[in-house]
Amino acid sequence: MVPPVTHPAWAKLVKGDKELRSSNAGINMLLFNSAIRYRKDPSPANLGALVQHVREYFMRFEKGLQAEVKQLAS
Repeated sequence: MVPPVTHPAWAKLVKGDKELRSSNAGINMLLFNSAIRYRKDPSPANLGALVQHVREYFMRFEKGLQAEVKQLAS
């Protein structure tokens, strides 16, 4: 189950503070781009928008991202 948007792992992923091991090119590119966009604008509003965007990706492709979802909780 994908964690709620309030889970601290989302912000850590977006900021680049949490490593997510994945062979999924889509999620790797999304997280890389999100970290760059966060560094350019570290405002709380931008962080929230990026977290929401990343979580929506996980929600859409949850079945194919089970290993990655498990890593979020750890």
